[in-house]
Amino acid sequence: MKFVTFLNSGCIDFCKNMLFSAHKVGINLSDFHIACLDKKSFEEIKKYTANAFIYTDCNISSYRCWSEKINTEFRQIMKHKFLIVKKIYEKHKNLCYLDTDIVFLKNPIQILKDKSNILFQSDLPGLPLCAGFFVLNDSKRCNDFMHDKELEEMIKNYSSNGDQIIFNIIADKKYRDCIEVLSEEKFPNGHVFYEKNIKDGAYIVHNNWIVGKKLKIQYMKNNNLWFLNEKF
Repeated sequence: MKFVTFLNSGCIDFCKNMLFSAHKVGINLSDFHIACLDKKSFEEIKKYTANAFIYTDCNISSYRCWSEKINTEFRQIMKHKFLIVKKIYEKHKNLCYLDTDIVFLKNPIQILKDKSNILFQSDLPGLPLCAGFFVLNDSKRCNDFMHDKELEEMIKNYSSNGDQIIFNIIADKKYRDCIEVLSEEKFPNGHVFYEKNIKDGAYIVHNNWIVGKKLKIQYMKNNNLWFLNEKF
């Protein structure tokens, strides 16, 4: 299994923390393909994996909070995600996409690899499927999903809807037969982990549902999920 994520300079610390957590649970960092949106992030992340690469030189280098609003800088950054995932998927058909604010607690590869369905983390009580953690596989239906013309067209018109809304619309409309939602106990989002306090048995925690970089880091530190003071 390979992993893919992307970042600009504003998420370097989150990405490093995610990689530190992966290393701690025994995941080989050479399995991470990391698309960098500026030179500074590339220069830093290439220290950890040879599969870091510059995808584009974006003029937005600072951290941008999640936003529902149209035409925000957050949306301008996130519009690259689907094409990055599609690029890596062409070479690696057992592929896990993850946002940089995810932390590994245990190695999940054995329960994620070689599946016939497309696996998604739940983002309830928001949308059913989370676009911040999902697993693709080498199946016809997965290939159909990644090459879906309607999906691609909606991504191109990204200002109207964010990627998570788009994924949920297309998945519900065309791909119900091949979508599997991961257990929230094993793959909790931020609401489940912090608000519902479901932590035992978790393989990862996605530190979403926390708006603002400083607050997000504080939550992670308070729960022993921040590793940047450690060394490999």
